Amino acid sequence: MRFGNLFEQKIRMMKKLSVLICLLIAATASAQKVKYKIISDDPKNVKVFSLSLEPFYADVSAPDIHLGYSLRADLLLFKRLELRGDFRKAYLDINGDETKTQYYYPKNDAKPATYVEAGFSLFLRDKVIRSEAKMILSSHSFGNTTYTRYMMIPAKKRNMFGIRGGLYTNHFAFQVDGNGEYFKVTDPNGVSIDAEENTVSMYTTSAFYGGLHFKSIVDVVASTDYGTKKVGAMTDFYFDVLFAPLVKFGDIKSPNGVTNSLDAKKENVKRIGWRVGWAYRHPNKVGICYKLEMGARPGFRSIDKISYKSERVFLMFTVGLNIPAGKRHASE
Repeated sequence: MRFGNLFEQKIRMMKKLSVLICLLIAATASAQKVKYKIISDDPKNVKVFSLSLEPFYADVSAPDIHLGYSLRADLLLFKRLELRGDFRKAYLDINGDETKTQYYYPKNDAKPATYVEAGFSLFLRDKVIRSEAKMILSSHSFGNTTYTRYMMIPAKKRNMFGIRGGLYTNHFAFQVDGNGEYFKVTDPNGVSIDAEENTVSMYTTSAFYGGLHFKSIVDVVASTDYGTKKVGAMTDFYFDVLFAPLVKFGDIKSPNGVTNSLDAKKENVKRIGWRVGWAYRHPNKVGICYKLEMGARPGFRSIDKISYKSERVFLMFTVGLNIPAGKRHASE
């Protein structure tokens, strides 16, 4: 018993000694100054065009959950005007992957979700400020732990602010699930009834949007004792108000093949919505890119309250590869 206690004490002492040695090594490494020289630091010298190839996106909302691919592009003109395009197509869709003819189903069968957006931003302020950037010098992994050595270097940061606008069309399969009393199904003779459970229709909303756009750019290249290192990031944050003049449910067929129309009751359609978004990419180098959006889209609602149960609430994110191209803007 005494031998076991002595052994445990020695193990604890060895652990403490190991921690002390690691701390001394870290302190010694930190005390060593890393020499560096800034090669370039011009956040206005960015490539004007970028293409984002995103093999994965997820759109999560109460009416439908779908996964797919996304293509995004943006073009910065005259340093003040940005033009954008966004296309998403689902390859896995809870409602859009199967047509069940034993229930009311879409006239042309259920289809995977599709989203198309076009927009612009007009930047009213473009200012470069002094800032700092985190430059990674080295990174090593041991098991499940990654050790990273970095330093903070002075860097110029370009801050842009402006207004944005555009339009989008969102098209996906919608299933009436416990909300039949909020819809009316009208047959060819003009007779209307409440929608039945499990009725599926292709649901389309077309909306205009307008809001505020904040963009920041950092792009630094430095020669260090660890070789040439780069720090670059273009981040976008925006807030939009959405207005949908078109909220439409496509025609449906009954199990016996008769075509009917499906409409949501007017009091259950909200034409105003909102969203906030964030996007990241490198301004001049091929690399990973992200985009995140959340908010409340305009369209059908069964409840007024905004919560995870609301049909209008959504969360969308993408990840992929961004490819900048085109001639860089000349620095002023």
